[in-house]
Amino acid sequence: MTYIGYMQKPPSILHIDHTIVDGVDSYEAYVYKYTNTINGRMYIGSRKGLFDGTYWQSSKNTEFLRVFSGPDPVLNLQIINFGFYLDMQNLENQLQSEVNARSNPLYYNDAVAPTGNKQPIDIEKCKQVVEYINDRIENEEYGLEDKEEVAKLERLQIRKEDDSKHIADIRDRMRETGLKDSNPVIIWEGCGVIVKGNDLMGDGNHTLRALEPLKNITQIKTLRIPKEFIEEWDLNHHELEYIGGLLNPIAKIPTKDHGEEDAIKKLVNLMQEGTVLDGNRTTYGKDLLKGYGFTSRKAAAILKKAKDKHKELYRSQRGEKIARYDKDHKSNLKKLEIRADSLRNNHTIVVTGCTAYLSKIWREISECLIDEAYKDRYSIELVYFHNTDDNKDKWENGEHAALKRIVNGMLKLMGPIKIKDGKNIIEMERTFNTHPMDHVESDVTLEGE
Repeated sequence: MTYIGYMQKPPSILHIDHTIVDGVDSYEAYVYKYTNTINGRMYIGSRKGLFDGTYWQSSKNTEFLRVFSGPDPVLNLQIINFGFYLDMQNLENQLQSEVNARSNPLYYNDAVAPTGNKQPIDIEKCKQVVEYINDRIENEEYGLEDKEEVAKLERLQIRKEDDSKHIADIRDRMRETGLKDSNPVIIWEGCGVIVKGNDLMGDGNHTLRALEPLKNITQIKTLRIPKEFIEEWDLNHHELEYIGGLLNPIAKIPTKDHGEEDAIKKLVNLMQEGTVLDGNRTTYGKDLLKGYGFTSRKAAAILKKAKDKHKELYRSQRGEKIARYDKDHKSNLKKLEIRADSLRNNHTIVVTGCTAYLSKIWREISECLIDEAYKDRYSIELVYFHNTDDNKDKWENGEHAALKRIVNGMLKLMGPIKIKDGKNIIEMERTFNTHPMDHVESDVTLEGE
């Protein structure tokens, strides 16, 4: 573990807020922000590696460098977030873009950092290659090779696992017609990863598995894609895998779940490499899935599962998990009760609830407002938590604001509460306040949890 508290900081740094990475042993990168306490100007950056005092900033802005290298302690440094390197690149770009940091006089940044976003699969190009392959198959431009030699080749992992029923079906057909109705194995020449320069089997694993026990058939159809073609089309391994999937669209995949698992795995891998799959400016993830043969609705569902899986892996690296507040997580439930009790007094109505059940929260607030026991209480305090990232996103993207608008609107219509204060009667405006519980916690199982 890095002992941050003992690091030697430059004299220009007044204070370092590194709370977010305290106790975290492993992460790929972090995003940081400097704030000039004299004039409020800021600088946002990111760094690959741990925050350990060996790196402070990489700005080329003359004014910032003058302040940073000066003797006066005027800069506050905050570590904003940490995680995968490409995620931190994207966060740095997002934070700088949101404030137009390059031309914003409140920022020292001379440019907006590039994102880590990549789209390693050219969908249209892959479709054209599939047409090329299918044309060659239709024209019978394939050969025959020894099946045992082909079996020795490195293979692309297009599917998560082989389907035994499909293999058995192929084998039964071959027992009757030999190689006549079989599809050729696709071989990408010189594309091996394990042994550089070796050939790579890209499609046809089920056919090869079906042939293995058939002693009377010693050869297999192969369609070789020359190294020159691969270089000319600039095909990478992501694209080779995607082409394999396009050659086996969803209609030909034996089971629905099987196809989904393969697609989710592929999307997660792409996200871990920094690919943005959807958002305001791209439908890249859905386009990839449609290429496999999924409908728009199904593609959206698969994309959501992949994003959830990626988020789960991201949290795992940070040593975190979603905090649960229920009877199976007694210590967290106790924290919820303590938070609620801290808000209770003669003037408050305290409600607790999960944002997944907005109707329950609304009903409890309404019932409390008409309860005679609470007639003199003018402050409603909601302590809330989320049980999924989805609910958190919905809450933050509109449901929270909508609930506050509705409750505050109703309280305004009800008017102030008249309270006797000694001999005087005073009017108190009704208020509605919300208090979040922690959404994530350390991924360490405690006794009783």
